Amino acid sequence: MAKDSSQFGPVTAFIYLFNFVVGTGVLALPSVLISGGWLLGGIFITIVAFLSYMSLTFVVESMAATNALIFLEKEPKKVQYGNAIQVSSLVDDVKQPLLDSSTTSIADCNIFEINERTEFGEMAGRYYSRTGLMVFFSILIVYMYGDGVIYSTVVVRSLLTFIFGEDEPVWAFGIFLSIFFIFILPFCFFDFQKTKVLQIITMVIRNVSLLTIIVLAFRAALQKERLVKVVPTSNFGALPNLFGGAVYSFMCQHGIPGIITPIANKKNIMQLTGAVFGLVFIIYLVLFIGCLLAFGADVLDPVTFNFPPQVYGFIGDALFLFPVFTLSSNFPMLLITLRNNLDTLFQLTYRGSKSSQADKGDLAWQRQIILTLIAVVPPVVCAFVAEHFGFSVDSLVGISGAFAGCIIMFIIPASFVYLSRKVVKETIDNSKAPMKFYSTTNPYSSPFKGTKCVVALLAWAAVAMVFNAVEKLASVYSQ
Repeated sequence: MAKDSSQFGPVTAFIYLFNFVVGTGVLALPSVLISGGWLLGGIFITIVAFLSYMSLTFVVESMAATNALIFLEKEPKKVQYGNAIQVSSLVDDVKQPLLDSSTTSIADCNIFEINERTEFGEMAGRYYSRTGLMVFFSILIVYMYGDGVIYSTVVVRSLLTFIFGEDEPVWAFGIFLSIFFIFILPFCFFDFQKTKVLQIITMVIRNVSLLTIIVLAFRAALQKERLVKVVPTSNFGALPNLFGGAVYSFMCQHGIPGIITPIANKKNIMQLTGAVFGLVFIIYLVLFIGCLLAFGADVLDPVTFNFPPQVYGFIGDALFLFPVFTLSSNFPMLLITLRNNLDTLFQLTYRGSKSSQADKGDLAWQRQIILTLIAVVPPVVCAFVAEHFGFSVDSLVGISGAFAGCIIMFIIPASFVYLSRKVVKETIDNSKAPMKFYSTTNPYSSPFKGTKCVVALLAWAAVAMVFNAVEKLASVYSQ
């Protein structure tokens, strides 16, 4: 839990969220969707986009609810909002005028305003039991460390392939991994706001790359110089593959607190996030259609392999670097989120201890340095060890990501919104604070109200995990 001193506008927030959503998964997406058939693949990505956005709105609503609880925990006499009169003076000195010409009505102050960053760990600490909290942090840490290992490995591997081709020296991986670590570490010490330049540059390169892939795909389709293998309308046998490869194409929920909280004006936050998801969905759909028409069932995975340098020259070489630019911006965002949640775990551990120095300002920067290193170093070390000792990083992280990722993306947001609605209602009803002076309507409430939406998201998560298990077992037995 922390206040964000520096803020940014909606355009910057759009860039951060867009970069966080569009990872390297987009490279495998056309092949995965086409394997399910053109109709089933199209329907599947539409459902994934819709339910992922629902999950995101649940996270935003839960953040607002948690901020309301934080507000209500404070003594009313200490609560001030800009020029608003203190509640204590309103209660204790009723003889004085409530407002003057320079005063803002305290009723304009909404207890649900997202003023403090409430990470997943903070919300879990409020809504889960002690056992649930331990399970939550175990899942979150496993997932984020796993992603960190994959990000480190993919970036370095892509650079080595681009520079050396198949004649890679034995020492190269360790050297390039060290360079990547040295380059990316400074960004991880700060918050999302400090990575603004990196995010903007990455978004430009990423979008140019995606646009190039789409244009080349449609160009190949229009030339019709080759016969492509016909894609069936629907292939239900590919459902395990669809759930295993496409269900996480809109994964961003765990990073939402760090992106949303610093936005200066959050009035249209639901429209902003909806616009990001809409744009990403359109890009995914156009890419899917382009590859479907150009390559049919012969499409290669990743999609950049369909544009070999032998045919496309420099463009083919440049597209090989797509994962480098994509993950170089996602890596610090992922590990900043992990560090913030580790910090929450640290504070939850010492909460209630009078001798604890956890919240002392003079130790905050030391704690931030230590936790940043704890977040960044292990994935890089694991990537190095896995590379040199022949461990299968893909299979290990694939299993953890398939199940832990599903829980973080769907189950945790659904549980947060359900429990936060219940807890906030009970807290407001039992609050001793003068609630008549505050607006208690949540302006960040999800448009997907009611328990049925929560149940639907949980049901989807259950189905996804079953199909993920089937897909993983099938891959094991096929080896």
